[in-house]
Amino acid sequence: MAYPKLRRILGLPPRPTRVYDVVQQMAIVDEDVLDRFGVDTIELGRGFAQSEADWVPWTLPDGTDCLVPAWTHIERQERRWVIRASNGTILAHMPDGALYFEQTYFPMAGADGPKTVREALDQTMWTAIASPSQGRETTAGENRQSHHRLVRRQSLRDRPVLPSQRSVHDDAGRRARESPRVSR
Repeated sequence: MAYPKLRRILGLPPRPTRVYDVVQQMAIVDEDVLDRFGVDTIELGRGFAQSEADWVPWTLPDGTDCLVPAWTHIERQERRWVIRASNGTILAHMPDGALYFEQTYFPMAGADGPKTVREALDQTMWTAIASPSQGRETTAGENRQSHHRLVRRQSLRDRPVLPSQRSVHDDAGRRARESPRVSR
């Protein structure tokens, strides 16, 4: 909701607002805004939804028209919006008057091992709707791998793509495990 207002305040022409993170209502920042503030990094959210077919119309809580990723299953119910998993389970909801989605389904509560956890990740609002299925059903892990490959190939002018903190920590942990240990 803030992004169209920012563009207006900056005197920039209106552009379609692309909300890549529906849960938190986060928009892709356009080049003219990045240039205006001398930004030299970009968010990873722009790594997905590269074609117009990847976006569908939606309306933000304040009535602002926007586009959201087509693979996000958002529907209107009485007094709220809901996000469904591909199997129909309601993963999150945004009651009227709220500004973001809240998780409503907690599959990890019953997870009891690596296989169960992996399956449960496909049923949380943070991982199930984070990336496209590329035209087929995939696991959250496959989506992350596909996303990292896509982002590595993609370049946007001279702006580096910063990995998430999780990726940085995962890489540091991997390097620590792979490095030779010195015994005393």
